[in-house]
Amino acid sequence: SAIAAGVQAEGAAFRIAEIAVWATDRKGAVLAASPCGGCRQRIHELAVDGRVPIHFPWQGGDVRTAALEELLPYAFFLPSPRRNA
Repeated sequence: SAIAAGVQAEGAAFRIAEIAVWATDRKGAVLAASPCGGCRQRIHELAVDGRVPIHFPWQGGDVRTAALEELLPYAFFLPSPRRNA
């Protein structure tokens, strides 16, 4: 939702330089959660220079930081549109 809101607000120029993911349960306790696969792909497609540090809560109350390439090692690349000459 946050990525879609950014694209809607800024249009085609929207890019992601860094991102933090945060999740809590109904009682407000922090959950260990990294971005889902669909979000990882969208982050990849909108990444500044293909590199985005991603911060997320992990077990034991730690906060982890991972490079997008660590979380999505085999990203899908959209083919460039062909132009008619």
